Amino acid sequence: MLVLQADLRALHCDHWLLPVDIGFHASRAWSRHPVWEVVRPMLPDRMPEGRSTYAIPWDGPARPWATNVVTGRRGPMDRVAAIALEFLHAALEAGPTTDRFLPLLALPVLSTGQGGKRGMAGHVLQRLLPVLEAFVAEHPADVALVCWSAEDLAAAQAARTAPSPLSPALCERARDLAFLASQQRLVVFMGAGVSAGAGLPMWDALLDQLAERAGFTAAERDRLGRMDALDRAQLVARRLGEPSTFKAAISEALQIHDRVAVAHALLANLPVRELITTNYDDCFERAARAADRPVAVLPYAPASDASRWLLKMHGCVTSPDDIVLTREDYVRYGERSAALAGIVQAMLITRHMLFVGFSLNDDNFHRIVDAVRRALARTDRSRLGTVVTLNADPLFEQLWGDDLEWVHVDAPSLPEAARRFELFLDAVSRTTATSGHLLNPRFAGLLSPPEVELAGLLEPLATWAESVRGVPELAATRAVVQAFLRELGG
Repeated sequence: MLVLQADLRALHCDHWLLPVDIGFHASRAWSRHPVWEVVRPMLPDRMPEGRSTYAIPWDGPARPWATNVVTGRRGPMDRVAAIALEFLHAALEAGPTTDRFLPLLALPVLSTGQGGKRGMAGHVLQRLLPVLEAFVAEHPADVALVCWSAEDLAAAQAARTAPSPLSPALCERARDLAFLASQQRLVVFMGAGVSAGAGLPMWDALLDQLAERAGFTAAERDRLGRMDALDRAQLVARRLGEPSTFKAAISEALQIHDRVAVAHALLANLPVRELITTNYDDCFERAARAADRPVAVLPYAPASDASRWLLKMHGCVTSPDDIVLTREDYVRYGERSAALAGIVQAMLITRHMLFVGFSLNDDNFHRIVDAVRRALARTDRSRLGTVVTLNADPLFEQLWGDDLEWVHVDAPSLPEAARRFELFLDAVSRTTATSGHLLNPRFAGLLSPPEVELAGLLEPLATWAESVRGVPELAATRAVVQAFLRELGG
């Protein structure tokens, strides 16, 4: 079971629930999205008798299911649960559309938009979460409850009752990282493994695609596959003619995908202000916008109103000429990107770095870490960060000595390990959950008696903030109080 804030229409999953009414009309928010232009011609005039969900003909991943979520304000809460179960059973029976270990079925918080129960979102979550958790426990599938707002996410996390399926040791490590994130002491470093969850090719597969495009024979590609990745990229670039042609081809190959991984969304949900990646794609940027927490992208858009930033060490699909992949690119990286390397060094020294989907084999990163080691050689320093790996590699870990801590989500196969990686990020995100729903009346039905008491104590504070509007000498204090109340959903 996963809970995240994201754009459901862009999540890389097997099946997802598209909310409509009985006549297949979608709300304005859904009908204005490009996916609706594709889906609408495939729909009949009315939902088949006795059904709530309709299987839309679809090739490939992320198959949408048009589902009538209208229950009305006075409709029973059990109806919401019944609609969710009808979708889940039908989607599971239809079979997987991705190569995940278990199919991922994604749905929004039902009936809380135009479905009639917007003002009772807390009651809906109280009824819905146990049903979803029970389905996951009883069936070979993963379910993602995808929230539209930060308040919805906070309320959904509060409504969860089932414990994480991970081991106590992994849950403890998740809590440790969540604490660092909550204290603004965590910086995230993302590698290609994160974007693989969005259906994007890993570097070996990408280089093989480009080698075939460049005209290498099957035998030559087999030989290339045994070479170092940097030399392989250098040869492919030469065969394509110009470096700019090679990098434009990389950009093109990565931009045809318009989906984000579960991991992108879960990382975007964390209270982390600084992030670094060697990836060229823009998946995380889109996930961050969907979570209503956009990032300033360094070095391309450093000046923005965003409260956090993403450093793209090796270029971006929006600026193909900056992409770093060939041996020549790496040799010249120091002179071209010293300022970017300096930012990474500063983060290693002043923060705890969480490495996800990153192999630690990057030559540029090794040079950066070596500079940090030398700078801190005479200090009693703590470890530089934590690496989340799919499986343990004791010999490789010995290379890093005491520099890093290791978290292994060990599983018998790579797809199962990738799933456990998502569950681990979900555990971190779950532990960083806020009380952002506390003062929102939509979630009043979800609050415990102590929370109801606290909300009551804060009501006079909100009244005071409104009463001193326009009083100059209290303007600064009022702003602090309002910011506090907003964090609690006021």
